[in-house]
Amino acid sequence: LEVAFVLDAADGQARAWLHEHCDVVSEAASEDQLRLVVRLTEKVLGQAKKYWPQARIEEAPIRRAEIARGVI
Repeated sequence: LEVAFVLDAADGQARAWLHEHCDVVSEAASEDQLRLVVRLTEKVLGQAKKYWPQARIEEAPIRRAEIARGVI
């Protein structure tokens, strides 16, 4: 499962937890937000939703290279 977490930039605890429990595919920061695209299991997604209900969770974008390789 691949999703994007959008967090408050000051939420270092959530960022660290995601790095520890997920495969972080990409990470981008703005002045007030962090956006981490991660691969994780349904179980870990449920835990993250419980620990950080304020996080916005989005479907991760489909990458053209993966489509071309037949991964998706």
